[in-house]
Amino acid sequence: MNKNTMFKVGFILMILLNAVLIFLLLKPHPLHPPQHAKGSFKDKIRNTLMLDDQQQDRFEELAKEHHDTMMKINKEQKELVRTYFNFLKTEGAQVWNQGELMKQIQQFESKKVEATFQHFQDLKGICTKDQLTRFDEIIDEITSVLLNNKQNNQPPPRDF
Repeated sequence: MNKNTMFKVGFILMILLNAVLIFLLLKPHPLHPPQHAKGSFKDKIRNTLMLDDQQQDRFEELAKEHHDTMMKINKEQKELVRTYFNFLKTEGAQVWNQGELMKQIQQFESKKVEATFQHFQDLKGICTKDQLTRFDEIIDEITSVLLNNKQNNQPPPRDF
């Protein structure tokens, strides 16, 4: 094999390798759900409590009501937070207004905790006596997930 043929083969291999790499980069990749995605968390509750069909229907209703409530609270809270941070754009921001906004933001956090507590209290209300012992077993895991205890929250980068 002469030098010229070797360069041609190498060139063709590099083009093929680049084509494969470009294809792999541009191909859409399926999203991997987080470890405690909503569906898997609901399934874990269903499976742990061993809900019957009627209880599962009620659980779905409760979950939808809770989701709708949380979405409404989050939407309203986001607007307040956006307004709060817009104070950074103004000179001599009114401190009293900032304090009032912060109180309202805290109230929304309180509403979220209360709504979640009520949701799990409602779930507990549809459980049988046998299921209540299993409910008590998973409540620690529920709070751990809600408080992100299993995540390793890193501080923001130094140049942020």
